[in-house]
Amino acid sequence: MENLVVWILIFAGATIGLLATFLLASERQLQQAEEQEAQVKSNQTADAAQLSTYATPRGEEFHAGEPHNELVREITKLNNEIKSSQAMVTELQEWLVHSQRRQQDLTERADRLETELDAYRRQPKTASRADEGRREETLIELNAPQSETVVTHPPVSREQHEELTRAAERLRQQGAEDCARIDELEGARRQLVESNRATNEDNQRLRAQVDELRQQLQGCNEARERWQHAHMVLGGIAAKQAACAGSAQEVQHALLQLTEFMVSGNSAQLSAPTPEPAKDSHDDPVELSERQVFFSPPLADNRADRRLRHRTDTRADMASSALAITVFVFAIGILVSQTWRLNPAEPPANGDGTSAQKSLSNGKAGATERTTGEPPQKQTAQLTEANADERVEAQAGTK
Repeated sequence: MENLVVWILIFAGATIGLLATFLLASERQLQQAEEQEAQVKSNQTADAAQLSTYATPRGEEFHAGEPHNELVREITKLNNEIKSSQAMVTELQEWLVHSQRRQQDLTERADRLETELDAYRRQPKTASRADEGRREETLIELNAPQSETVVTHPPVSREQHEELTRAAERLRQQGAEDCARIDELEGARRQLVESNRATNEDNQRLRAQVDELRQQLQGCNEARERWQHAHMVLGGIAAKQAACAGSAQEVQHALLQLTEFMVSGNSAQLSAPTPEPAKDSHDDPVELSERQVFFSPPLADNRADRRLRHRTDTRADMASSALAITVFVFAIGILVSQTWRLNPAEPPANGDGTSAQKSLSNGKAGATERTTGEPPQKQTAQLTEANADERVEAQAGTK
C-alpha cells in the first residue's frame, strides 16, 4: 500500500512537471511572438515617413513637396531638355547639310576659277583681246553668286586679274573656315548625343528607383499583413495560455484532494478495530466441546485475523490500483488537451475561426472517446463511484 502511494505521488509529480514544461514553452512562444510584433511595429514606424509618400497601386496622386513629386518634376524637366536638345540637333543637322552644300559649291567654283587662271597663265602674251575678254567674263561669271544675273563686262586688266586672284584666296579661306565650323558643329552634335544618352540613362535610373520604391511599398504592405496575422496568433496563444494555467491549477487541486482522500482512507483502515468472531447461542454443547478439543482458541483467532487482514489488504490494493489508474488516465487526457492547445492552428481567411476551433475540439473529444470507449469525465466519475462502493463493502465486511 505504501508503495502504491509513493508511485501515485511520483506520477502526480511527473504530471505537474510536464504541465510546467508546457507552460514554460507556451510562455517562451508568447515572448517570441511579442518580440516579432515589436520588431514589425518598429519597422513600420521607421518606414512610415517613406511609405506615406509613395504611389498607390491605383495611381493616386501625392501631395506637393514630397520625394515622388520631385522625381516626377525632375523626369519632366529631363524630358523637356531631351526634346529641346533633339530639336537643336535637328536644326544643327540641317544647317550642317546646308553648309556642306555651300562648301561643295564654293569648292567647285574655286576649282573652276583656278583652272581658268592656270589656263590664262599658260596662254602666250600674243593672245588676242577677244580671248582675254571672254576668259575674264567667264571668271566674273564663275565668281558671281548663282542668284545674280550674269552681266557682260569689258576686258579686265592686270589689276582686275589680281583682284580675282585675291577673291579666289578669300573663297579658299572662307571654305577652310566653313570646314572648321563644320567640325565644331560636328563636335557639338556629338556632345549633344552624349548628353542625350546621359539624360536617357538618368531617366532609366529614376524609373528604376520608382519601381524599387513601389516594390518596397508592396513589401511593407505584405509586412503589415504578416503583423496582423501575428497579432491574431498572439491573441490565440494568450487565451490558450490562460486556459492552460487554469487547467494546471485544477489538476493540482484534484491531485491534492486525491492524496488527502487516500491518506484519510489508509488511516481509517489502520485505526479500524479487529472484528471478533460471532458466537452462536444455539450451538450444540457437544459440538462446542469437540470444537474446543480439536481447535485451540488462539489458533482460530489468528486464522480469522489473517483472513480478515488479507481481504482488507486485497480490497485496499484494488482501490489504490483503481485510483492510480484513474489519476494516470486523467493526467494523459490533460496532457493531450494541453498539447493540442499549445499547437495553435492558423486563423482561417474567411473569418470562421470559432467554428474551426469548435470542430477541432469536437474532433479531439471524439478521438479521446474512441481510444477509451467513454469520455474522460465519465470514466473518472465511474471509477470514483466504484472505489467508494468497494470501500463501503470492505468496511461492512470488516464489521
